[in-house]
Amino acid sequence: MEATDITPQQSFDTLLQQYYHAWLRFHPELAALSGVDDYAGQLRSYKHDDIGALIALNQMMKSALEEVNETKLDEGRKLDCNLLKGAISIELHELSVRDWRFRDPVAYLPVNAICQLLIYPGKNFHRAMKQRLASIPGYLRGAKIMLLESPQKVVPEWLDTAIERCTSGADFIRGLVRHPFTQARFTNPARLQPLLDEAASALQQFANFLATDITPQAKGDYAIGEEAFNRLLKRRHFLNIDASQLLVFGQRLVAETEQELKRLVKKIRGNEDGQSWLEEMQAVRSSTDSLLDEYRNRIRRLHQWVEDQSFITLPYTQSLVVQQIPDFLQDTVTFSLYLPPTPADLKQQGIYYVTARSDDKLPPAYNKYYRDLCSVRDTFPGHHLQSVMANQYCTGNPARLINTSATLYGGWALYCEEESVKKSGLFNTSEHHFMLLRERLLQALQVVIDVKLQTGHFTPKQAAALLTEKLGLEPARAMAEVSRYLAMPTIPSCSAVGGEMISQLKQQHLPRSPQDIELFHDSLLSQGNIAIALVIKQIFGESVWQKVQRAVFYSDE
Repeated sequence: MEATDITPQQSFDTLLQQYYHAWLRFHPELAALSGVDDYAGQLRSYKHDDIGALIALNQMMKSALEEVNETKLDEGRKLDCNLLKGAISIELHELSVRDWRFRDPVAYLPVNAICQLLIYPGKNFHRAMKQRLASIPGYLRGAKIMLLESPQKVVPEWLDTAIERCTSGADFIRGLVRHPFTQARFTNPARLQPLLDEAASALQQFANFLATDITPQAKGDYAIGEEAFNRLLKRRHFLNIDASQLLVFGQRLVAETEQELKRLVKKIRGNEDGQSWLEEMQAVRSSTDSLLDEYRNRIRRLHQWVEDQSFITLPYTQSLVVQQIPDFLQDTVTFSLYLPPTPADLKQQGIYYVTARSDDKLPPAYNKYYRDLCSVRDTFPGHHLQSVMANQYCTGNPARLINTSATLYGGWALYCEEESVKKSGLFNTSEHHFMLLRERLLQALQVVIDVKLQTGHFTPKQAAALLTEKLGLEPARAMAEVSRYLAMPTIPSCSAVGGEMISQLKQQHLPRSPQDIELFHDSLLSQGNIAIALVIKQIFGESVWQKVQRAVFYSDE
């Protein structure tokens, strides 16, 4: 083909692929999740030269995108161009203003990189595992030097988390030789023990360093400030609102949901004592001897319900394995965790880790009815289905696979939970409705907490106290929840925002027949797990998007 025969679409595709081929080298764990094994043996680099090269790459791509004539691109590539511009501007700003290398010791911990290889082993598992393990001691020695450059910038809340995870991570790595996957993959896993011992020792030394050298000087602030928060809303989630408007939305949703809860409890119980109802729900035992069997039976029912209702077109190739939470995830996963397949997985097999503890050892809020809704959220028609569909639609398009937004990922899950408790839903009892409203209240509270934490109007203790007051969470669990929010500004707000947007979109679009509903849901998930705002504009048009946005954020006007 002559150079002059290359179309604008092809030129853009080449630019996109060249950029991500280089970019993924700086993000090896994201590369693995995207189905790229080339960097499986590496840890995320923090070296000045590499960060400088990443900044230069982003600056060059930013300039290249500014030269792209978007009028020559089709609608899908215009969307990709928009996604890329937003992602690049965010990463450049983060590295220049809030460089993770000086603020977040958790980001240096290599434990997740090792866990990732156990879950997504890839084609060169043996070599990748040995390379990552062997690099840990030197990697953490360099991390100490980086943190000592500006110890006052380190965020104390993240420092505490890092010290805890170093200790648990050292135990996990030291015992990795006994892990079933390691024993199955290595002919003589005992030969790994020297590497494991050195890596575990390095983690323990890093914990001691953080406690003695960094803790006395750490004064960093987790809050990113209103300007940066607004930037994320606009350039990651493509929402035309600011922090104050988001806060008003969250406060309104909290008030409305609390009123719905009170009305439901009054109607069913004749009083306003929701806590006693919650405790009674805990007494409802699983119908099987094993919680694992309970989950498997429930997931089969959900799959059948999705098919019978023509809820969405089921992918031809997909599977889901339900397993007990493994020991190496016990410290970070309380009740359940869904892990999606990578785009390269030919079976498209997800993993659903769940607790196998008996009902009487679980808190009241994690009762049978809540587990029903969790399964909707995490499996069918929730995260598993949408992850497989994203891989199906977006294979070969790293812009869509990497630049995801919880406005769709979390919003779809909350919407699915709500659909499951309607009259035609599988879980349409009063108890399920009560647990759904509690979940919606948690999501609404997350909006309020997220905005106030990141703009400096809440401390973590105040945020945890709000969760305890409104939902009755134990203080320790409430603080654990809040600790998760600190490092991911805007993300805690997204499920509530996305769920409301999908509900409003459905009202605007008014699908009536089962075929219309199936097409509506297929369309929503046809663009990947990107910002719901971009999906609505792409599929339903700008005018529909403006109506949805007004209904969600300006309903009082």
